[in-house]
Amino acid sequence: MRIAHLVSIGSESIRSLNPDIEDGKGVKLNYDTRTCMALFRTFTASDYVAAQCLRRRIMHHHLEIFKKVDVIVTPTTGMTAPKIPPSALENGESNMQVSGYLMRFILAANLLGLPAITVPVGHDKQGLPIGLQLIGRPWGEATILRLASAIEELCAESRRKPASFHDILKTKLESIDSLTVSGNRELSSDSDAGFFSAMLLFTTLDILELTFIAIAYCNYVSN
Repeated sequence: MRIAHLVSIGSESIRSLNPDIEDGKGVKLNYDTRTCMALFRTFTASDYVAAQCLRRRIMHHHLEIFKKVDVIVTPTTGMTAPKIPPSALENGESNMQVSGYLMRFILAANLLGLPAITVPVGHDKQGLPIGLQLIGRPWGEATILRLASAIEELCAESRRKPASFHDILKTKLESIDSLTVSGNRELSSDSDAGFFSAMLLFTTLDILELTFIAIAYCNYVSN
């Protein structure tokens, strides 16, 4: 499954990025990104087809699981946040061992396109945050959002706000009053504000889905 995920995502990403790195523009990318893209270019059409065959098989097994359960629950990552070496800020970082730990529980849902979300539930001995991932059936976003909200409320007392914290959603909501429509009309009614709030909500949920896509149960991933 790891190889199927790498081939699928890598092939699709290189296809979308190719127009942006033509005529020597690729040298502007970090070394770790360029290394990954060089690997992605080695994948053949046969590799991609084989990955999609495996993807269909994995989807079948997950659909069988969802006949018995409503939600699959896993850790968000296989480890808490690792230290970032100073060199990574300038040159990027390519640590396959660490990447493997971090991505262990995100592969399947990302490969299969299943809805998933992560919720902070506590901290490890070093005070680093721990997340819990919820994976739902296809088109089951409403279910995991409701469950995530309940878990978040339950664990609210144990959460600690980091020393450096930026509430992006709050900032965006506060800026709605100054937004203009088509560059001309100020927001002047509750319906306008509601419309832009809805747009912001859907954008936020989309980011959550893309960023926090999870994986299926641990034993299956280990195999």
